[in-house]
Amino acid sequence: MFVISGATGRTGAAAASGLLEAGHDVRVLVRTDDSARLWTDRGAEAVIADFTDGPAMKTAMKGASSAYLMTPPLASAEDLLAERVPIETNMIEAVLAADLRHVVILSAFAAHLSAGTGQIVGLHRMEDRFANAGISFTSLRAAFFMENWAPVLAKAVTDGVLPSFVHPLDRKIEQVSTADIGRAAMRALTNPISGQRYVSVAGPEAISASDVALAIAGTIERAVNPVALAPDSWDAIWAGLDWSEDRRRLYAEFFASINDGTAAFDPADELWRGKDSIADVAARMLNAG
Repeated sequence: MFVISGATGRTGAAAASGLLEAGHDVRVLVRTDDSARLWTDRGAEAVIADFTDGPAMKTAMKGASSAYLMTPPLASAEDLLAERVPIETNMIEAVLAADLRHVVILSAFAAHLSAGTGQIVGLHRMEDRFANAGISFTSLRAAFFMENWAPVLAKAVTDGVLPSFVHPLDRKIEQVSTADIGRAAMRALTNPISGQRYVSVAGPEAISASDVALAIAGTIERAVNPVALAPDSWDAIWAGLDWSEDRRRLYAEFFASINDGTAAFDPADELWRGKDSIADVAARMLNAG
């Protein structure tokens, strides 16, 4: 039995769907009855559980052999790194209580660094906590999500402009689709290890904001020009999304670390490359929207 958290999100849904299609027993963690019904109709078990509810998490893990775990975004957290801690504690205690032989945790590129990468520092600390608890795990250190470009697609379509926090615009960074992350989670779950395994998860090749603009242009058949968003404009953009001051500070550090080259994969990691190109993902997002 594989337990999948985040089943209403992209990577969790992809992992759960792939496992079900391959004939595995799957239990998804969801937060509403409606979400539960969607998954039980597809043949999965569904448990309503919140990461902040320690007893519910322990119940959800009972009888499982492995789990795919991730922490929620905590967009309104006043102290994001601190508010992650009790969630991680509940996860760790649930894994230990159920004696799971192996878990897969969703992490991110640059999680090998202990400082200077914004919110990714929280993932570094999470990895350390799981390791110190003696849990066998695979950490999927995912590249920048290709789907992170979704909020600016409308502007690309209507105005022919692609705003970018990542610059210079020709800076190529590793990016990956959430579907490929889900496939990597399935691969790791069905190939458990003893100890700790750190995997950098990426798409077929590193790409730039200019490459993303070209991919979108190819789908909508009109020119799209990438435009760098000045760092002094970032805070107001994120404040408009009702992000907390702390989250805005962390994300500013995160993008600065990408743009100065600090945030990157650990060369010591295994490298798993997926199959989705930015053209594939851009076409899916545009067709869906």
